[in-house]
Amino acid sequence: MKRILVASSKGGCGKSTVALLLALTLRHKGQKVRVEDKDPQRTLTRALKDKGGTEEAGAKFCIIDVAPRHEHLEAEMANSSLTLVPLSPTMPDVWATLDWVAKMNGKAGDIRLLWNRVRPGTLTSQPDRLKKFAEQIGLPAMATQLQLRASYDGALMLLGWEALAKVPPAREEALGLLCEVLGA
Repeated sequence: MKRILVASSKGGCGKSTVALLLALTLRHKGQKVRVEDKDPQRTLTRALKDKGGTEEAGAKFCIIDVAPRHEHLEAEMANSSLTLVPLSPTMPDVWATLDWVAKMNGKAGDIRLLWNRVRPGTLTSQPDRLKKFAEQIGLPAMATQLQLRASYDGALMLLGWEALAKVPPAREEALGLLCEVLGA
């Protein structure tokens, strides 16, 4: 089973939304998915209640959402095929991620940044700036970026895949992310 962990040291960076996006996109593509919601807020569990739940028999993928500063994070990372670290291209997110990566000190496997809540046209969203941030942090970034979209911020929680089906750029971002994750 391919285990995909969505983790960060910072709350509010979009971990649960990214985990939900991956789970729903995999299901949209006909894949069976198990979801482990290890965040005390239970956002992911609540969002999936009417969208297939968290358990599917014969699941080939497991998406794990953890709380910031999860007490067993190193073990979770070691047991995962891929760890996605969502962060906004803002200095507070970059600084928090820098500190977190320094503590991980090579203790985990495949870890990749996922630029989330990107605001096109801003100084921090420029490709050269994002590349510099990733180099500072010392982790590779996924090519796919998730823009700041209303369809991710609530509509996905309420409507599921249908929220993306009505917004072609959001749907394409979700499918692009899935292709990258499957290739990782």
